[in-house]
Amino acid sequence: MSDVESCTVQILGRNYRFKYPSDKLQQLTATAAQLDLRLSNQAAELPLATRDQLLLLTAINLLNELSEQQQQAAHRIQALLAQITEAG
Repeated sequence: MSDVESCTVQILGRNYRFKYPSDKLQQLTATAAQLDLRLSNQAAELPLATRDQLLLLTAINLLNELSEQQQQAAHRIQALLAQITEAG
């Protein structure tokens, strides 16, 4: 099991501190940077949006993207299973 370390990331100008497994710190910082970029882009597009609105819109967009990717993966799996069935 990996050690746990503290890590501070900045999102929309605020610092957030996490305790995270040492071997996953790079993933956490990259994910936080991506979130910060997405929130900053939303803020530029919607300058009157509140912080909560930006967070909510970004979360919905991320979950929508995840759902689309899951559906695409499921379709690929079905296609592969069909090919395996036909070959066998």
